[in-house]
Amino acid sequence: MIDAKTPQGEAAAMHRWALQEQVWTKLLDEAGFTRITTETLPAADGPRAANTPIVGAAHRS
Repeated sequence: MIDAKTPQGEAAAMHRWALQEQVWTKLLDEAGFTRITTETLPAADGPRAANTPIVGAAHRS
């Protein structure tokens, strides 16, 4: 979980599902997507820091 705040500014917890790039690629390919690209934004400093995958794809028509 990562630290987050509600619109009122109260502390809240947020679950984050961070699948590996190869998992996203496989799932998107199986679902009929093409031109799949992935990029990873490095994690910020912190005790629970995690990289952020950026995934793009086009759907076959």
